[in-house]
Amino acid sequence: MHFRSFLVLCCVLAGCQRTYPASPANPDRESDASSREEVPGDAIQIRLGEKRQLGGGLTVEFKSVLSDSRCPMNAVCVWQGDAAVRLGLTLGGQRADTTLHSTIEPRTIAFRGYDVGFVHLEPYPIADQKPDTSAYVLTLTARPR
Repeated sequence: MHFRSFLVLCCVLAGCQRTYPASPANPDRESDASSREEVPGDAIQIRLGEKRQLGGGLTVEFKSVLSDSRCPMNAVCVWQGDAAVRLGLTLGGQRADTTLHSTIEPRTIAFRGYDVGFVHLEPYPIADQKPDTSAYVLTLTARPR
């Protein structure tokens, strides 16, 4: 009887494991997306302070992390929290600065025929550890409308 309870507990805990998309901050996963030309609609990984130009002419700049209140991975929280990032978008001479969020709206913004959306921000917070701001990598999408 105890063995069955233990086995069920192990299965439940294995199902609670967190997974994260590949990024340059995670070298054990897929390689850095900057080694190829970006295609509109692909997931784009961009480091803090970096600009990326897509094949369609859209330029995305990851300007800053305005806030990061996401629940740390080693904590139990009543709310998942939110990360807010500041982006600069440029296309055809028009420029816009915008804020996107991980949890609350706006998570996506329409800009000059593109939908630009927040997907993931790394590193994920760890309780009692101050994040290395130079390590931030944003995953986003930029899809033609």
